[in-house]
Amino acid sequence: MGVRGLTTFVKNPSYTHDGSTTLLRPHQLSNTPVVIDGKGLLQWLYFENDVDCKHGGDYREYETICTEFIEALHQRGVKPFILFDGASNPDDSKVDTLLGRCRERIQDSAKIIDGDPESPKLRPPFTTAVFLKVLESKEVGYVFCDFEADSEIVALANIMGCPVIGNDSDFFVFDLTGGYIPLSSLRWKEARQLSIPCEKYSLDHFCQAYSMRREMVPLLAILLGNDYVSRETFDDLYHRVIKRSGNIPNGPNVRIPRTIRFLQSRQNFADGAKRLLKDEARRQGKEECIEKSLQAYHIAPESRYQAYLQQDPSMVDIPDCPLPAAYVDLYRRGAFPADYINLKFRNNRKKLLPNLVEDYIRPSCHLISQRIREAIYGILLHGLHDRAVQETGREGQDIKVFIVTGMPSLPEFGSLPNLERMIDLEEERRKVLVMEVLEVDHGRVQAIRDDLKLPVATTIYWRSKLDLPVTESGHHLMRVILLGIAICYSREDLNMDDVKGNLKEAPRVMNRTAVQAFAEWQSCMYYTMHLNTLVNRPYPTPDATKLYHGTLLHRIYATTRLQRDVNPDWVETDVLRGSPAALALFRHLDGVAQNQ
Repeated sequence: MGVRGLTTFVKNPSYTHDGSTTLLRPHQLSNTPVVIDGKGLLQWLYFENDVDCKHGGDYREYETICTEFIEALHQRGVKPFILFDGASNPDDSKVDTLLGRCRERIQDSAKIIDGDPESPKLRPPFTTAVFLKVLESKEVGYVFCDFEADSEIVALANIMGCPVIGNDSDFFVFDLTGGYIPLSSLRWKEARQLSIPCEKYSLDHFCQAYSMRREMVPLLAILLGNDYVSRETFDDLYHRVIKRSGNIPNGPNVRIPRTIRFLQSRQNFADGAKRLLKDEARRQGKEECIEKSLQAYHIAPESRYQAYLQQDPSMVDIPDCPLPAAYVDLYRRGAFPADYINLKFRNNRKKLLPNLVEDYIRPSCHLISQRIREAIYGILLHGLHDRAVQETGREGQDIKVFIVTGMPSLPEFGSLPNLERMIDLEEERRKVLVMEVLEVDHGRVQAIRDDLKLPVATTIYWRSKLDLPVTESGHHLMRVILLGIAICYSREDLNMDDVKGNLKEAPRVMNRTAVQAFAEWQSCMYYTMHLNTLVNRPYPTPDATKLYHGTLLHRIYATTRLQRDVNPDWVETDVLRGSPAALALFRHLDGVAQNQ
């Protein structure tokens, strides 16, 4: 959720009743629990620290940053509890917002690959997995909620009497007992010995600065536009009535102070103001959106997740979703994707595919992994005659809906089991299922160490389905991927400066074929990991920090492009010189992938 323009206004307010020049006050964070918006934090840590987005991600660097952040909190006695959004609301009340963001990310991807110097950032697909890995290793309490997390974050923070930390302007609207600390104000790298400098906001201060009653602030958020109702809904009301409220001259960002003045003049008639909003929305058929917006700012008196975060394993149920307990736990820990809950139990057959940096001239990078998703949908929708799913993905530089039907069976394995049967299925059978989906002979990967079986099988699948220009070699691209994996898995045994010294710098103008191929590989790996989870993890979950290093892959590709191959002799004498173990791993992976 987010209120349009509110973050900028809070930092630089105007026309305050008490002369305030900021609504954020200096604060030293220490010795307290905090409740954190997980999605906002993981995205902020990636973007604010300039981790690579252009080449598809650098997960190892991101892991280091996440670790340092959690350690900075712990060293100051700050105990974080992190809540993540779960499944989308069953009523699709935010579908327009989600589709709009999807379009924006497609445009962002296009700007990045076109080399726009002002290009925005796009979060790579495995950032959530890396972030959760750090939380697990640092024993941080976290949970994925049933639906959107905002109201649960607020409820838990108020029960604990502690601040909320996030990157969402909706938190300026909630009545938070311990206040709200925007992530942008958190100077955790400059932390003093005993505290972290930051800025804190309170609704009390806002209401004092504008002589406004608390119950009017959600109406302000609705009039400004949020994820449930667009600002344009109230354009006519603004120009007819609100714009004339108070003596505020034209200028930048005046809509907020004018709307505040309008609500100030009506706060003794709060119910009347609500009716005015509803009447305006009713004229456009959006009255229900107003109700949902008001409900979104309601604070529950208790938290559904407090016991779970305090290590009470009994809180595992998901309302109206009779998942086996093992899968519920995976869901709460972020391993069972939330949108699969909607697909299986809520008759919401819509799936938004993640946006990656890719070549918009080519078909979507997710087309190559469609077979894997067909198997996923077949398992989730087991027993149903209609197994069609509406996938929203990219076509050109816009979104398009594609109908993908879940597969009912596999030729060798037979009928795909449902999740309940999957729990009791022998591990060997589940391994066979995964490999048949990937169209890889089960015995082909037997000689590979367990933690690399899934990545190598996925790479073989990806290579078999690559659609390349005649000037490119799938054999070459596969070896680039395998060498990248060998290097990342052997990093502790290598002098990375020597490795990089034998590689060209990643070109400023990226090769579009390489960008597309690597995006397709990430898509295949992403959905293979989902499939492995649904099949009750017959293979170890791969460590994303060891699987993909975008700039490294593009440097390997740029260095070897003219030869259209990664010469094993060059790998031995130059790149992996001095590390027999890394060289042996590369040769082994290459031999299996080439079926030698």
